[in-house]
Amino acid sequence: MTTDLRALRRFAAGRRYDRVRAHLCAQAPRILAGTWPKLRQMEKLVFFKLLDPDRAMKLYAALPFEEKYFLLLGFRRETVAPTTQSLPSSARKLFVRLPEGCYDRMLQLLVGGEMSLDWTFDRN
Repeated sequence: MTTDLRALRRFAAGRRYDRVRAHLCAQAPRILAGTWPKLRQMEKLVFFKLLDPDRAMKLYAALPFEEKYFLLLGFRRETVAPTTQSLPSSARKLFVRLPEGCYDRMLQLLVGGEMSLDWTFDRN
């Protein structure tokens, strides 16, 4: 099973973020993670912010390092302002502000997954 990117993009282009959210929520996080690298950067930020915190964190945990890093950098809700600024308030409410604890957990998942470096160095 795969995510229908054309449908997601069609809904997003029509500013039907309720439909985008419903489509994303109908997908298992591992399915979304397989599709995630195919998304454009702004799509990743917008779609991630449409997920509830639990689903967002499950997706985040399933992503490769580069995708996690990008989402961590875009954690602040304001990163999707170009998309949300002209939306009616009812549509803006669909975009989730993840709790600060999610940022800490995202950082732990990012660092814990990749930062197993040997910190020795040659003094010469």
